[in-house]
Amino acid sequence: MYFFMLSKLRRCHYPIIGLKENDYYGLTDEKKLKIASSLTEEQKTIIRRDYLYDHLTGRTNTVADEKGSMLLAFSKQHLPEKAETIVNTHKEEYGKKNARLDERIAELKKTEKKAKAKSKGEKTEQTAKAAKHEKADGKAIKKGKTAKQIVKVAERPKAEAVAV
Repeated sequence: MYFFMLSKLRRCHYPIIGLKENDYYGLTDEKKLKIASSLTEEQKTIIRRDYLYDHLTGRTNTVADEKGSMLLAFSKQHLPEKAETIVNTHKEEYGKKNARLDERIAELKKTEKKAKAKSKGEKTEQTAKAAKHEKADGKAIKKGKTAKQIVKVAERPKAEAVAV
């Protein structure tokens, strides 16, 4: 039985069993048999606990579709008061964290809306300026100025351009 349970042993318990950190992938059937034949009571207890822990915390569809649901159901069945206080403590803590996250999200959305409005305002200003320049170019052409004269006026500093 411990031969099969060794596959669910957590890495933090490897040194207690006599394994190295990298032994997981090199753990052959022969090594498992050798380990299983020479286990102490403490080592057997650790292997059993890790095996149960793995199966109780694994994702199952029998109780609920969340990790650790069987462990939670087991603890509610055997230790209902302790389990309820732990669940309530975690719900309260995560409720506070979720409320703070909701506040941050709301603030970020507000700043995003402000930035969009600002960029939209800048775009309208740019289009208005472009329209003014087009009108000015149209007036200059009507007065008989050539394109070269318009470019020369545009290239000059404002003081000189006003004098022309």
